[in-house]
Amino acid sequence: MISHMLASKHMTDHQKSGSQRARTLPGEAWIEDLVRTLGEILDSPSDRFPTPHCLTRSALIAAIQEARQNLARQRRTSSTTAREVRRHLENEGLVHGLPLAAAPGGRRLPEIFALDIGASSAPSPDPVEMLQAAVPSGVVCYFSALVFHGLTTQPCPHHHIARLVPPSTPRSSVAHAPGKERTPHDPLGTPLFMHDGLLFYVTNRDPALLPGIQTRLLHPHARIRIADYEQTLLDTLHKPASCGGPAVVFEAWETGAGRLDEARLFERLHRISRPLLSRRTGWMLQRFGHLPGAALEAWLREARQQADREGETARAPLLPGVPGRVFDSQWRLDVP
Repeated sequence: MISHMLASKHMTDHQKSGSQRARTLPGEAWIEDLVRTLGEILDSPSDRFPTPHCLTRSALIAAIQEARQNLARQRRTSSTTAREVRRHLENEGLVHGLPLAAAPGGRRLPEIFALDIGASSAPSPDPVEMLQAAVPSGVVCYFSALVFHGLTTQPCPHHHIARLVPPSTPRSSVAHAPGKERTPHDPLGTPLFMHDGLLFYVTNRDPALLPGIQTRLLHPHARIRIADYEQTLLDTLHKPASCGGPAVVFEAWETGAGRLDEARLFERLHRISRPLLSRRTGWMLQRFGHLPGAALEAWLREARQQADREGETARAPLLPGVPGRVFDSQWRLDVP
């Protein structure tokens, strides 16, 4: 258990330096009990700490405060602040900051800490774990989800996590100093940080367009919220650039068309209820040989008929932002 390993490492570090001290330092027993209690809190994923081995500064401080409160209920108190405890944990090698680089645009760099459970060389957390740590309430999506679900063989060029923001929610205004140029808009989202040369993005998404969310256990110490298999396929037709571009999109559908859960795909399309998305989905299913069942076929047929009624105004690209070379009159889509 992590609580045992944390406490053991903490005790071992103090035993190494014990010969240099004639007596126990004041408050040392409280610190040791707090480390043990902290380990119990961060032993497994929870709603409050979905990635307990990978925490932002604020999440780490919150966990320390919870450990302090648990000890206080046992009438064990100390004047040591949460910040001092965090520094102590860093000095003892129990946590260490990840080597993040600032994203372009001069945005404030978040601090993310990895919990060292005593391994000789603690590996860097999984990128998806880092995403969830940075935005605990977010949903991993786009290229990150494609990789997670095995829908692409391409190396991930960037990572994405989404905040669910209804379209009626006003965007927060950012004050700019007079004469200071605004940061150029990045169509992929808002860069959070860089790690291992890759950009990690956060983006706002309409919950109505993201009904397919599942909770998955990444490993025993990380729980993530991620777009499910069918939702991830649909997302490639919504934001192909964020998913790696046309080649990755076509690879994903070639891989996924024969493996998807049609009932779940139909449920996602029904809840999103965007005829254009349904037409794009129908084209992909037809292209890669998936014959839809009666319910899905009826839904796709209605989307085609609506496009026929709308005529030329229904014409649209198969992939948003990607020019078409061939016009498919059945689906009224410009196909690259």
